[in-house]
Amino acid sequence: MFSHLDSDISLSFLERFPSPQSAAKLNATTMTAFLRRCRYTGGKSGAELVERLRQAPKPASTT
Repeated sequence: MFSHLDSDISLSFLERFPSPQSAAKLNATTMTAFLRRCRYTGGKSGAELVERLRQAPKPASTT
């Protein structure tokens, strides 16, 4: 979803939304607020990133 898996924003995202279930609850408003709190400068809107998340392949197992 973000350009580098080890970037601060990626790590913050994984801390805040550690499971596919928690990330699935995201909407554009929540994502925009998260990006603002993290001072995201990647140029993508919250809506764009939520859409990327929705389009990502689903995990084979969530155990």
